[in-house]
Amino acid sequence: MEWLQRLVVVGVGLLLHGQIVWAQSPPGTVAGAASETPFPQLAQEEPLAEPTAGELRQLVGGLASESFAIRERSQAALRKYAEQHPLVVRKTLANDYVESLDPEVRYRLAEVLYDAVVDDMVHSGFLGIIMRPRNVVIDRKSVSCIGVDSILPNSAAARAGLQLGDEIIQVDNLTFNAMPMVRQQGQIPVQTSPNLLKFKTYIGGRKQGTEVTLKIRRIVDGKATIFEVPVRLGRRTRDLMEPEELRAEDEFFEKWLQQQAKASSSEPAPK
Repeated sequence: MEWLQRLVVVGVGLLLHGQIVWAQSPPGTVAGAASETPFPQLAQEEPLAEPTAGELRQLVGGLASESFAIRERSQAALRKYAEQHPLVVRKTLANDYVESLDPEVRYRLAEVLYDAVVDDMVHSGFLGIIMRPRNVVIDRKSVSCIGVDSILPNSAAARAGLQLGDEIIQVDNLTFNAMPMVRQQGQIPVQTSPNLLKFKTYIGGRKQGTEVTLKIRRIVDGKATIFEVPVRLGRRTRDLMEPEELRAEDEFFEKWLQQQAKASSSEPAPK
């Protein structure tokens, strides 16, 4: 990421909150100035309670621990909080990032804040399925549809209850036409369907959080059932994003970092 190359440059030159010696802690805890705080249970899927500023800063202290394991677990805990409470994490840790003089702490905080900051960015919609073109017979007529071959974990499709083998015959008012296969240009010839491109373009043209209605054909106990499912679109994970969207995220975060550094430098110095 380009923004990582600027971490040492942006926001340098302010003092730490104070000198705190972080003792080594047993697994599962981070030693703080006043008490020991357990890590959130990262293996659990249920929502985490909103952290206090003190809890977050004790985890920030863990980023400076002499123990690599504690630094790793502290960052993992902060990232989990950033996923579920991005506004709280962003608001609480912005100054910690700007004021820290420890390169590793700044690097780890930047990674945590990245997730929380880009959560505010408008992303294109994403359903989260691997699909293929299909044709089915409905009321004695051949109908083109989108077959669901795989569903990505924690995706919009998974949350909506889509299943392997489902056939999407309509999304909102968009239906699919019987069309011949075409060959895409590229180094390796790939057969694709205009209906797949049509569906992908429609979903990607909506914003994250937009609700669409899918008309699904599903085989239940050997019989075809057709029903509608409302789906609130999610967004791609970074490993699935297009290069343009990755660059847009990096630029959004860099701009935010610069704003934090500027805001901090404009504050009056303590007397």
